[in-house]
Amino acid sequence: NTEGKYVIEEVTISNDNNGYGYFCFFDQLGANADDWTVNRGHRYGPQIGDTEVNVGEATALGLNGDTSWKILAGTYKMVVDLEAMTFVATAVTPTVVYPEKMYIFSNVSTNGGFKAGTGIEMTKVEDGIFRIDHVTVDEVGVILFSSDNTGDYYKYAYGATDENDIYITNLPATKTLVKQDLVNPNTFKTAPGKYNIVVNLINNTMYIEQMTWPENVYVLGDISR
Repeated sequence: NTEGKYVIEEVTISNDNNGYGYFCFFDQLGANADDWTVNRGHRYGPQIGDTEVNVGEATALGLNGDTSWKILAGTYKMVVDLEAMTFVATAVTPTVVYPEKMYIFSNVSTNGGFKAGTGIEMTKVEDGIFRIDHVTVDEVGVILFSSDNTGDYYKYAYGATDENDIYITNLPATKTLVKQDLVNPNTFKTAPGKYNIVVNLINNTMYIEQMTWPENVYVLGDISR
Protein backbone atom coordinates (compact mmCIF):
# COMPACT_ATOMS: atom_id res chain seq x y z
CA ASN A 1 0.00 0.00 0.00
CA THR A 2 1.54 3.27 -1.16
CA GLU A 3 -0.83 6.25 -0.98
CA GLY A 4 -3.86 4.23 -1.93
CA LYS A 5 -2.06 2.02 -4.44
CA TYR A 6 -1.99 -1.74 -3.99
CA VAL A 7 0.04 -4.18 -6.07
CA ILE A 8 -0.07 -7.91 -6.60
CA GLU A 9 2.90 -8.94 -8.69
CA GLU A 10 1.53 -12.19 -9.97
CA VAL A 11 -1.98 -13.63 -9.87
CA THR A 12 -3.30 -16.40 -12.09
CA ILE A 13 -6.87 -16.25 -13.35
CA SER A 14 -8.19 -19.70 -14.17
CA ASN A 15 -10.21 -20.71 -17.20
CA ASP A 16 -13.73 -20.99 -15.79
CA ASN A 17 -15.78 -20.14 -18.87
CA ASN A 18 -14.68 -20.46 -22.51
CA GLY A 19 -11.18 -19.13 -21.93
CA TYR A 20 -12.16 -16.46 -19.40
CA GLY A 21 -11.99 -16.15 -15.64
CA TYR A 22 -13.75 -13.77 -13.24
CA PHE A 23 -12.51 -11.63 -10.35
CA CYS A 24 -13.16 -8.57 -8.20
CA PHE A 25 -11.45 -6.78 -5.29
CA PHE A 26 -12.27 -6.36 -1.60
CA ASP A 27 -10.87 -3.99 1.01
CA GLN A 28 -12.31 -6.05 3.86
CA LEU A 29 -13.51 -9.62 4.26
CA GLY A 30 -16.02 -11.06 6.65
CA ALA A 31 -15.66 -14.29 8.59
CA ASN A 32 -15.33 -16.24 5.33
CA ALA A 33 -15.81 -15.96 1.57
CA ASP A 34 -19.58 -16.42 1.95
CA ASP A 35 -20.07 -13.75 4.61
CA TRP A 36 -21.85 -11.40 2.24
CA THR A 37 -23.30 -9.24 5.00
CA VAL A 38 -19.76 -7.84 5.28
CA ASN A 39 -18.21 -8.69 1.93
CA ARG A 40 -20.87 -7.05 -0.25
CA GLY A 41 -20.17 -3.60 1.18
CA HIS A 42 -16.45 -3.87 0.49
CA ARG A 43 -16.51 -5.33 -3.01
CA TYR A 44 -15.01 -3.37 -5.89
CA GLY A 45 -16.19 -4.31 -9.36
CA PRO A 46 -17.42 -2.87 -12.66
CA GLN A 47 -20.65 -0.94 -13.02
CA ILE A 48 -21.94 -3.70 -15.28
CA GLY A 49 -21.23 -7.29 -14.32
CA ASP A 50 -19.03 -9.44 -16.59
CA THR A 51 -17.38 -6.42 -18.20
CA GLU A 52 -14.24 -7.57 -20.01
CA VAL A 53 -10.95 -6.05 -18.89
CA ASN A 54 -8.78 -4.31 -21.48
CA VAL A 55 -5.36 -5.61 -20.49
CA GLY A 56 -2.77 -2.88 -20.00
CA GLU A 57 -5.34 -0.08 -19.73
CA ALA A 58 -6.68 1.73 -16.67
CA THR A 59 -10.11 0.32 -15.79
CA ALA A 60 -12.63 2.10 -13.58
CA LEU A 61 -13.72 0.33 -10.42
CA GLY A 62 -16.24 1.10 -7.70
CA LEU A 63 -18.36 -0.27 -4.88
CA ASN A 64 -20.92 -1.63 -7.31
CA GLY A 65 -22.33 -4.58 -5.39
CA ASP A 66 -22.27 -8.10 -6.81
CA THR A 67 -20.31 -7.47 -10.00
CA SER A 68 -17.12 -9.01 -11.36
CA TRP A 69 -14.86 -8.43 -14.34
CA LYS A 70 -14.00 -11.10 -16.83
CA ILE A 71 -10.53 -11.46 -18.30
CA LEU A 72 -8.76 -13.95 -20.53
CA ALA A 73 -7.36 -16.74 -18.39
CA GLY A 74 -3.68 -16.14 -17.66
CA THR A 75 -1.22 -14.63 -15.22
CA TYR A 76 -1.26 -10.90 -14.47
CA LYS A 77 0.27 -8.15 -12.41
CA MET A 78 -2.50 -5.97 -10.99
CA VAL A 79 -2.22 -2.46 -9.60
CA VAL A 80 -5.24 -1.02 -7.78
CA ASP A 81 -5.39 2.77 -7.29
CA LEU A 82 -8.15 3.69 -4.86
CA GLU A 83 -7.39 7.41 -5.20
CA ALA A 84 -8.04 7.32 -8.93
CA MET A 85 -10.57 4.44 -8.51
CA THR A 86 -8.93 2.46 -11.29
CA PHE A 87 -6.83 -0.65 -11.71
CA VAL A 88 -4.48 -1.93 -14.39
CA ALA A 89 -3.94 -5.61 -15.25
CA THR A 90 -0.74 -6.42 -17.15
CA ALA A 91 0.01 -9.87 -18.53
CA VAL A 92 3.18 -11.44 -17.09
CA THR A 93 5.02 -14.70 -17.52
CA PRO A 94 4.24 -16.89 -14.51
CA THR A 95 7.07 -17.81 -12.17
CA VAL A 96 7.78 -21.52 -12.39
CA VAL A 97 8.44 -23.19 -9.04
CA TYR A 98 9.91 -26.67 -9.37
CA PRO A 99 9.71 -29.28 -6.61
CA GLU A 100 12.78 -29.71 -4.46
CA LYS A 101 12.58 -33.49 -4.56
CA MET A 102 11.54 -36.19 -7.01
CA TYR A 103 10.92 -39.88 -6.34
CA ILE A 104 10.70 -42.83 -8.70
CA PHE A 105 8.33 -45.71 -8.04
CA SER A 106 9.63 -48.74 -9.94
CA ASN A 107 9.62 -51.63 -7.46
CA VAL A 108 5.88 -52.12 -7.37
CA SER A 109 5.98 -55.92 -7.12
CA THR A 110 8.59 -55.86 -4.37
CA ASN A 111 6.64 -53.30 -2.36
CA GLY A 112 3.17 -54.73 -3.00
CA GLY A 113 1.98 -51.73 -4.98
CA PHE A 114 2.38 -47.97 -4.82
CA LYS A 115 2.76 -47.33 -1.11
CA ALA A 116 3.84 -44.40 1.02
CA GLY A 117 7.57 -44.29 1.57
CA THR A 118 8.47 -46.73 -1.21
CA GLY A 119 9.60 -44.15 -3.73
CA ILE A 120 13.35 -43.89 -4.34
CA GLU A 121 14.69 -40.35 -4.15
CA MET A 122 16.35 -39.07 -7.31
CA THR A 123 19.37 -36.75 -7.34
CA LYS A 124 18.60 -33.11 -8.03
CA VAL A 125 20.93 -31.96 -10.83
CA GLU A 126 19.54 -28.42 -10.97
CA ASP A 127 16.17 -26.74 -10.56
CA GLY A 128 13.65 -28.88 -12.43
CA ILE A 129 16.05 -31.68 -13.39
CA PHE A 130 16.51 -34.94 -11.50
CA ARG A 131 18.55 -38.06 -12.25
CA ILE A 132 18.91 -41.59 -10.97
CA ASP A 133 21.37 -44.25 -12.15
CA HIS A 134 21.24 -48.04 -11.89
CA VAL A 135 17.64 -48.03 -10.66
CA THR A 136 15.83 -51.36 -10.79
CA VAL A 137 12.51 -51.79 -12.57
CA ASP A 138 11.00 -55.04 -11.30
CA GLU A 139 8.96 -57.65 -13.13
CA VAL A 140 5.79 -55.54 -13.12
CA GLY A 141 7.66 -53.12 -15.37
CA VAL A 142 5.98 -49.86 -14.32
CA ILE A 143 7.60 -46.47 -13.72
CA LEU A 144 6.02 -43.46 -12.06
CA PHE A 145 7.49 -40.24 -10.69
CA SER A 146 6.22 -38.04 -7.89
CA SER A 147 7.48 -35.11 -5.87
CA ASP A 148 5.74 -36.66 -2.86
CA ASN A 149 6.63 -39.91 -1.09
CA THR A 150 3.56 -40.20 1.11
CA GLY A 151 0.11 -41.70 0.58
CA ASP A 152 -0.75 -38.61 -1.49
CA TYR A 153 1.94 -39.40 -4.08
CA TYR A 154 -0.63 -39.54 -6.91
CA LYS A 155 -1.60 -35.89 -6.37
CA TYR A 156 1.93 -34.88 -7.32
CA ALA A 157 2.68 -37.62 -9.85
CA TYR A 158 4.25 -37.32 -13.29
CA GLY A 159 3.62 -39.97 -15.92
CA ALA A 160 2.69 -40.65 -19.51
CA THR A 161 0.55 -38.36 -21.66
CA ASP A 162 -2.20 -40.98 -21.88
CA GLU A 163 -2.69 -44.73 -21.99
CA ASN A 164 -1.52 -44.80 -25.62
CA ASP A 165 1.91 -43.43 -24.69
CA ILE A 166 2.83 -45.59 -21.71
CA TYR A 167 5.03 -48.22 -23.38
CA ILE A 168 8.80 -47.70 -23.63
CA THR A 169 10.29 -50.04 -26.20
CA ASN A 170 13.09 -48.57 -28.30
CA LEU A 171 15.87 -47.55 -25.93
CA PRO A 172 17.33 -45.11 -25.23
CA ALA A 173 14.14 -43.10 -25.35
CA THR A 174 12.77 -39.67 -24.52
CA LYS A 175 9.13 -39.56 -23.46
CA THR A 176 6.80 -36.66 -22.78
CA LEU A 177 6.15 -36.26 -19.06
CA VAL A 178 2.80 -34.95 -17.84
CA LYS A 179 1.54 -33.92 -14.40
CA GLN A 180 -1.12 -36.47 -13.47
CA ASP A 181 -3.21 -35.68 -10.36
CA LEU A 182 -5.09 -38.93 -10.91
CA VAL A 183 -5.84 -41.72 -8.43
CA ASN A 184 -4.83 -44.12 -11.21
CA PRO A 185 -2.09 -42.21 -13.05
CA ASN A 186 -0.72 -43.18 -16.45
CA THR A 187 2.41 -45.10 -15.50
CA PHE A 188 5.15 -45.85 -17.99
CA LYS A 189 5.77 -49.52 -18.77
CA THR A 190 9.00 -51.16 -19.86
CA ALA A 191 10.94 -54.41 -19.53
CA PRO A 192 12.42 -55.31 -16.13
CA GLY A 193 16.06 -54.32 -15.70
CA LYS A 194 18.37 -51.58 -14.52
CA TYR A 195 18.11 -48.10 -15.98
CA ASN A 196 19.54 -44.61 -15.93
CA ILE A 197 16.73 -42.06 -15.93
CA VAL A 198 16.57 -38.27 -16.15
CA VAL A 199 13.40 -36.30 -15.33
CA ASN A 200 13.37 -32.84 -16.89
CA LEU A 201 10.47 -30.66 -15.72
CA ILE A 202 11.80 -27.69 -17.69
CA ASN A 203 10.90 -29.29 -21.01
CA ASN A 204 8.54 -31.93 -19.54
CA THR A 205 10.43 -35.01 -20.65
CA MET A 206 11.82 -38.24 -19.24
CA TYR A 207 14.98 -39.76 -20.72
CA ILE A 208 15.64 -43.45 -20.09
CA GLU A 209 18.48 -45.75 -21.06
CA GLN A 210 19.00 -49.36 -20.05
CA MET A 211 22.15 -50.44 -18.28
CA THR A 212 24.04 -53.11 -20.23
CA TRP A 213 27.21 -54.99 -19.42
CA PRO A 214 29.75 -56.65 -21.74
CA GLU A 215 29.73 -60.40 -22.06
CA ASN A 216 33.36 -60.60 -20.93
CA VAL A 217 36.05 -58.49 -19.28
CA TYR A 218 39.71 -59.04 -20.16
CA VAL A 219 42.89 -58.14 -18.29
CA LEU A 220 45.89 -56.90 -20.23
CA GLY A 221 49.28 -56.21 -18.73
CA ASP A 222 52.11 -57.97 -16.90
CA ILE A 223 50.01 -60.91 -15.82
CA SER A 224 50.21 -64.66 -15.72
CA ARG A 225 47.68 -67.39 -15.23
